[in-house]
Amino acid sequence: MARATILFCAIFDKTEFVYASLPFGEALKQEVEDYDASITVCLALSLIFAILEIVFMFRQIPSVFVSCYSLLSHVISSIFLCKFTVDYHPVSHFWIVFGFGSCPTLMLQLFIFANSFNKRKIC
Repeated sequence: MARATILFCAIFDKTEFVYASLPFGEALKQEVEDYDASITVCLALSLIFAILEIVFMFRQIPSVFVSCYSLLSHVISSIFLCKFTVDYHPVSHFWIVFGFGSCPTLMLQLFIFANSFNKRKIC
């Protein structure tokens, strides 16, 4: 939830991250729009992945190992996101946190969700 809150707050301050991504000097309008679209997609996907993880956790409680891995991944991602939002890092740094923080934990939850449907129970 903390990571989702940081992401939600970063959405309202995304112009600073866009300008941090641009080289010094005159910024082209197309570059600003591209970076703005990129960070909007990144933050929106990160929020959606966080919400989907919560939904999948309501479906089935994961094992201790999966819970510890998810907790550690979310804590590390939250620390990096907090640093990135305070220091106004470039947009590419948010994509790195998305790739290492959101994707593996959601894939793990999807795997647990898919394995919860045992054919012997259904038939």
